[in-house]
Order: sequence, then structure tokens, then C-alpha cells
Amino acid sequence: MIVEMLDDRTSIEALGLLPHFFERSLYIEGQSIQSVADKMDDLYHYGGFVYHLDGAIDDKGVYTSAHDDEDILDPIARVDKLGFTLWVYPYAIVGLTDNKGNQKIARFD
Repeated sequence: MIVEMLDDRTSIEALGLLPHFFERSLYIEGQSIQSVADKMDDLYHYGGFVYHLDGAIDDKGVYTSAHDDEDILDPIARVDKLGFTLWVYPYAIVGLTDNKGNQKIARFD
């Protein structure tokens, strides 16, 4: 697992347990994005990807909400493992992408 902080004003401690949930959810190569999201939800216990957000994440990790009145967000961190990327944003927003173009977006707060 590789953790890359993308905002020099944010420390790795601000990510809380998210990298841990992500790493524990990826235990075999070739998992589906839904399998990873479900395992993260199980570890979190409070929803997460069950209550998904609408929007899209581009190839640089920038999150654009489906709602015009919400800000476009740059990620504060990126975590990579086994072809998946966990993007962490302000406001406890988390994105999960895979190398096949699939993505999921939710809040983990």
C-alpha cells in the first residue's frame, strides 16, 4: 500500500482509519470494486458507500459533484493498492476507483 499526501497542509493523521480500512478490504488480487466497497463498509459500521454520493472523479483525482452548487474538490491524499485507488477529500468525502474505470464516492465521517 502506498500513501501519498497531496496537500502539504494536511498530515497523514488526518486520514484517520481510512488507509487501514482500505488495506484490510483488499486481500486478494482481482476483487471487484463492489467487494472492496462492501468490506470497507463492514469495517466502518456507519454506512460509507452504502449511502453513495453522485458525481465523478477524473484521472487526477478531482471530484466533481453532480450538484452544481457544490465545490469541485482536489484530493488531499491518495492511497494505492492492487489496482485500486482511495482518494480522500475535504468534508470526509472518499472516492474509490479501480484500473477498469469504475468508481464509488461516499462520506466516511
